Amino acid sequence: MDKAIKLFEETFSWLKANYWSFRFFTERDIVWTVQKNLIERIEKENLPYKIFTDFPIMKGKKGVNLCADIVIQQSNAIKSIKLALEFKYEPAHTRSYNPNKLKQNTYKTDKIRWTKLNPSVVFWEEGVLKDIERINQFVQEEYCVESAWSILIDEGGFFKKRPIPEYAVWQDWGNNVGVLLRKAEKVKK
Repeated sequence: MDKAIKLFEETFSWLKANYWSFRFFTERDIVWTVQKNLIERIEKENLPYKIFTDFPIMKGKKGVNLCADIVIQQSNAIKSIKLALEFKYEPAHTRSYNPNKLKQNTYKTDKIRWTKLNPSVVFWEEGVLKDIERINQFVQEEYCVESAWSILIDEGGFFKKRPIPEYAVWQDWGNNVGVLLRKAEKVKK
C-alpha cells in the first residue's frame, strides 16, 4: 500500500475515533482538522510529503480551476499527487435553531441557524455526486493524481436513504453519524 494512502487512512481512523471530541460547524472545520493532523504526522515521522488545500487539479467549464479540498503531494515530484480528497459535511438537523422563536438565553452553542440547514447544507446532485464525478476525473491519465477520495460526513443521517452511488460505501461511525466514502485510483498500465 502506498505510504500516503496509509497515512490518510490512519488519519481517517483517528478522525472517526475522535469525532465527538470536536465541534464541527462547516466543511472547512473538518478539512482543517484533517489537514492539521496530516501535517503533524508528516513532520513527526519526517515523511516526504506536502499538504495543500484548495489545490487546482484541472480546468472546469469556462476555464475555472477545479480544486481538491486536500492533496498529499510527494515532496520531490512536482507533478505527483499521491492523494486528492473531496469533503462534504452535513450537520445534524437537530442542531437547528431559529432565533426568532427562541426565548431569551435559551441558545445552545452547538446550534446552527435553521436557514443554513433548510433543506440541507449539502446538495446531493450538485455536491455529493459532483464530487464523485470529479474524483473519477482527477485520476484520469492527463492529471497527476494517483488516488482520490470523496467523503460525505452525514452527522444526522439526512442522506442515509439515498441510493448508494456505484463503488461507494456507507460507514457507520455511531451516534447516527454516517460516512459515504468513494475511492478512485489511477489505472496502472
